Amino acid sequence: LLLPLCALSLWVHYGVDKILILRYHAKPPNYGSYLNHLMLWFLPWALVGHVAFSAWMYGNNDILESKVINPSIIDGWTPGSAEDSEQLYEDWFQRAIEADGIGAGAKVVRINVFPHVLLLGGLLCVTVLWRILGPYVRPLWF
Repeated sequence: LLLPLCALSLWVHYGVDKILILRYHAKPPNYGSYLNHLMLWFLPWALVGHVAFSAWMYGNNDILESKVINPSIIDGWTPGSAEDSEQLYEDWFQRAIEADGIGAGAKVVRINVFPHVLLLGGLLCVTVLWRILGPYVRPLWF
């Protein structure tokens, strides 16, 4: 019973699609260049949103386990021993978590998230600067 019903359904769908394509949707509507310009405006913001969401998901320890950035790698930048820098780092980390309302501070300092945060900052700067200075710089390039 199932196979003949499936065959009948596919045959009906084929006939309806054929009629609709040949008769109803024969000529596509004319959209013009506005849609192209709109998508070119949205694409950089879509990239910024994609990087932001990927950083947020990578920061979730249930999805992808990661360690927190090791404070001993910045030992040369801070005066004192490695224990002093670790204590400074722990104090800063606790203050950042307490001051953060959405939990972004604990995610940003993870090893697998920090490069995404740097990329996100760079993309935001470039996108905003291009939106502001683009009309003045674009005639020089093209």
